[in-house]
Amino acid sequence: MTKSFYFKMAGKNIANNRSGYLPYMIASILTIAMYYIMEALAQNEHVLQVYGGEAIQSVLAAGSGILAIFSVIFLFYTYSFLVKRRKKEFGVFNILGMEKKHISVIMFLESVYVAAATLAAGLVTGIVFSKLFFWIFMRLLGARIALEWSFSAAACARTALLFGVIFLLSYLNTLRQIHLSNPIELLRGGQVGEREPKTKGFLALVSFACLAAGYYLAVTTEDPVASIMIFFVAAILVVLGTYGLFTAGSILILKLLRRNKKYYYKTQHFISVSGMIYRMKQNAVGLANICILSSAVLVLVSTTASLYLGMNDLIANRYPKEISMQIYVDHEGAEQQMDDLIAQKLQEYGITPKDESKYHYISVVTAYDNGKFYSEEELDSASASILSRNIVSMEIIPAHEAREMGADVTELGDREAAVYEVGGSLEDDSFTVNGQEYQVVQRLETLDVSMGAVDSVSDTLVLVVKDLDAVKTMASLFMGHEIGEPSGGESQERGSAMIQADTQNTNELIRYTYDFNTDADEDAQAAFMQAVQAEMRGDEGSSQNPEWTALNGYIEGRAGAEESFYSLYGSLFFIGMLLGAVFLMATALIIYYKQISEGYEDRERFAIMQKVGLSRREVHRSIKSQVLTVFYLPLVMAGIHIAFAFPLLRKVMALMNLTNTGLFLRGCALTYVIFAVIYAAIYALTARSYYKIVS
Repeated sequence: MTKSFYFKMAGKNIANNRSGYLPYMIASILTIAMYYIMEALAQNEHVLQVYGGEAIQSVLAAGSGILAIFSVIFLFYTYSFLVKRRKKEFGVFNILGMEKKHISVIMFLESVYVAAATLAAGLVTGIVFSKLFFWIFMRLLGARIALEWSFSAAACARTALLFGVIFLLSYLNTLRQIHLSNPIELLRGGQVGEREPKTKGFLALVSFACLAAGYYLAVTTEDPVASIMIFFVAAILVVLGTYGLFTAGSILILKLLRRNKKYYYKTQHFISVSGMIYRMKQNAVGLANICILSSAVLVLVSTTASLYLGMNDLIANRYPKEISMQIYVDHEGAEQQMDDLIAQKLQEYGITPKDESKYHYISVVTAYDNGKFYSEEELDSASASILSRNIVSMEIIPAHEAREMGADVTELGDREAAVYEVGGSLEDDSFTVNGQEYQVVQRLETLDVSMGAVDSVSDTLVLVVKDLDAVKTMASLFMGHEIGEPSGGESQERGSAMIQADTQNTNELIRYTYDFNTDADEDAQAAFMQAVQAEMRGDEGSSQNPEWTALNGYIEGRAGAEESFYSLYGSLFFIGMLLGAVFLMATALIIYYKQISEGYEDRERFAIMQKVGLSRREVHRSIKSQVLTVFYLPLVMAGIHIAFAFPLLRKVMALMNLTNTGLFLRGCALTYVIFAVIYAAIYALTARSYYKIVS
């Protein structure tokens, strides 16, 4: 055989198999383009100019890694459909005298043609559209500076290397199948798997147990901090359960349908059910892949879109007041110094505060169980079940400052407290801290405190106690120190002395906060906060009062945080949409190949059926029955997965400051509806191709 023969044969084979090659090449081109865009953005030095640029590049790099792993699996898997379709063709070549080494050369040239064409087209597409995606990305980040788009040679090289390796692995796998099969096996390659599978009850039971365990973890997990790790564990269990149930459970369902004579002995049901039973072993993996990909699309799109669209809620939840300043009271006169500093800078920048709140407090993160708050020492020995269910974040403040913030607090005794429930509840009328009992004498309806940073991840309470000394006493109890019972007079002085002697750091735990809103624009607020922060640090030349001491604290606000929120959640939204699009494309391609593959397998069966009297209308009804009976199962199962995952996802969202459950629920529901419409459209198109083949 001449060299030109191999080249002509390779080109002719691609043209003859264009119904399989064309979708694969289009998917490869789009995947290559998206990977190049992700890599180009991750390596674009101008991204570093955006607020939080290094973190953004880390997120983009992680997204590139995920896309790379998925591309290997996706393209390698879909190429196997092409090989399966062509095994009979290879067998014919072999029988007609073409040796396996000749077939290998032809397949190598085909792989080179496909790889060169898709890599070139994919890189060109990626380069052309990368500027548009760069602009979209900057808009999502809310970047206020003009950034330049630049071509990335390094991204081109990385993309070419990755996908070159993928095409090489696909070719080597094809080579393996050709050399390990004899001509008869190649001729019957499309017929493999025709033996009726056995009902695997044990596998179905184990799969159901994995699925149930994953659902249980998702529904019952209470600890928000552990929710991220538990989400991955639950996801692995659900993936294993899904593959097992589609492999064993689907066969069981189809055999049960076959036993139902009223259902089974109808033309459209008889053909579809009997045909699916014989091919379910190989069908199950494809259906499970579709289900997992569908679930991934729903999770990625709904979570990232909800985070981005709920940006205002996120910022308002994290920063209840526009500007908040906090210091540790670690030296005499720190509070007055902070008040004077803020008053001076407010006047200097022409800012008028409103909705002000000032108070001392101590922040405590502990656990609560059966009327008992755990001290630091007790937390170390507490059981995991208590720590996972009963984490509580608290602020402890004196009564007179609560009254100044508008709360109607009654007079409190030494072992009495009023409770304000920010998130969660304290149902008991008394509680203990390190053996000391307190009575809950009042439950407050309102209290102007800023706890937006903690109420999203745990039950959150404010305890109002008698005075600042009582705050210090409770702090000492939480630290694990034994405190004498102050009964007044000398006893009270002795108790205060014990606090000072036993807890030298108690005063340093007390914070003083000053929160307020303002009508000033964001630039003025940002300049004001920057000036105050410089004074707090005692930067050289910043302080106008040489007697001031550097303050141990910080000032923050919405104006300074908006850019950081947009940089984080904008990049997550961008990656979520990009990966969601890739997963959706993969879902569509797998569905298409399944329909085409099964169409060619069923063509002879339907030809025989039509010869014995089956009409075209009955063929169409049978196809419709098959689609409705089995192929919508992945969509239904994906919806069930998301429904059970919602409680756990809601806690993960809360960790990222999205506590608007209604917004997240609407985001999940809308994403599922849109995906279902796209899914139905994909099936309608592929079912038409299937019908053309079999008829």
